[in-house]
Amino acid sequence: MAFTEGQSAGTTNNTTAVTVVSTPSSGYRVVKCMNFYNKDTANATLTVEYYDGSTAYEICKITLSAGDVLILDEVYVVPSGGTAVIRCKLSGTVTTNQLPFVATYGDST
Repeated sequence: MAFTEGQSAGTTNNTTAVTVVSTPSSGYRVVKCMNFYNKDTANATLTVEYYDGSTAYEICKITLSAGDVLILDEVYVVPSGGTAVIRCKLSGTVTTNQLPFVATYGDST
């Protein structure tokens, strides 16, 4: 099985869930790593979850101090043919800066 490398990047949007890794058009998306950086001036509580279109499954919930980085390097699989995504949200609003994130993955071909 071959894989096509890919990446997604974005920022949080306070308490609104934001897609970190979207559903692939076919096959599977194998997520290799997700990075989140708290570039705000205050602590931020971040939740990362797998959402299958109806139910959210928490991957982790952590409070990041200003300047902290969260690296999730476990493997997660997002199948095609549905609405499954990996998404993130904050427990409250940030003081100044939203948290940027980057995810790397490989799509099965």
